[in-house]
Amino acid sequence: MYLAITTIALIYAPQPIQGALMTSLHISSYQASIIVGTTLLPMAFAPIIYGYILENANAKTVLIFSLSIVIIIQIVQIFLTNYYVFVVFRFIQALFFPAIQTSLLAMLTRLEASEKDMGKNVGIYVTSTIAGGLIGRILSSVFTDIWNWEIAFLILGVLLIIGLILSFKLPSFKSQGPKIKPKEVLPFLADMRYMWILIGTFGMFFVFQGTLTLIPFVAEHGPSKVTQAQISLLYLGYVVGMIVSFYSSNIVRLFRGRAKAVMFGFVIMIISVAMMFNSNFYNLIAAMVLVCIGGFIIHSVLSSTINTLGSNKRAVVNGLYLTFYYTGGFIGSIIPTFIYESYSFGAVSILFFILLALNLISFAFRIKMYR
Repeated sequence: MYLAITTIALIYAPQPIQGALMTSLHISSYQASIIVGTTLLPMAFAPIIYGYILENANAKTVLIFSLSIVIIIQIVQIFLTNYYVFVVFRFIQALFFPAIQTSLLAMLTRLEASEKDMGKNVGIYVTSTIAGGLIGRILSSVFTDIWNWEIAFLILGVLLIIGLILSFKLPSFKSQGPKIKPKEVLPFLADMRYMWILIGTFGMFFVFQGTLTLIPFVAEHGPSKVTQAQISLLYLGYVVGMIVSFYSSNIVRLFRGRAKAVMFGFVIMIISVAMMFNSNFYNLIAAMVLVCIGGFIIHSVLSSTINTLGSNKRAVVNGLYLTFYYTGGFIGSIIPTFIYESYSFGAVSILFFILLALNLISFAFRIKMYR
């Protein structure tokens, strides 16, 4: 749980301190945004590669090696003054973030044999990643305000060093079942039980990331003037989402089925998008809380469900899941912004509505498939 939090914290730490990076590296706001985007790009395609590696290697070894590389680069970045060199190092570092995530998730799903315990473990992991996103943004902002972004990066690096030390105490997990070949990933893509989950997580994170990208602009162009500090309040929804995701198994029991719980999440997200047409700041905060609740319910339920479909190639399955998840987030941070600048938030909302509604309908027809 600690490793999941600190790793995700490092991923999202640059987002709220882009202004400080602009000043320090003498770059534009667009160039600063690339620092964040550079991290998401490897997250979109690398997990499936690491999923394959983890079926043929010791997850603990991969975890320790990846943590070591990430820590070294984290420290090196503090001394970099050239923007392009900084981006290159950030990209290399980002290649190892999914290795850490996939390793942790693979190890977590092998701790218990029962579906109930597996779902609980995955729920804890998802909660940790949500907490990491929130904590990373807060810590980097606070430390940058008190000192500077270099100190913020250093402290986060030290926190990960502690995680590296703790990782040596983790049990070793070898590959379960026979070694697989890369082409054996294809059956998972042909199995619609997996594909509907992957499509669902893609759609959810597309809308989620698109919303998080655009909501500050919507707030700034609202009827009341808001400060940068007030805009940061929009992230409070993460706290609610973190709590909700921790109880995802209870939500599944409440709705008597995983598909119904996922449908509930999509309904909440649809309501939240509708609420954003009213750009009153406090209404937007409420809308963001709903976005987080709906998104994290979907994420928690789908990530646990895909691990209960009977495959013993869980590292590959989790790699596929993360690939679709971050691909949705990466594309969702680009296309909605382009539509918003070219047309309006109303046009973006239509896209969000269509995507969410299609996913809602798809799971409505698969209630028996995901009980």
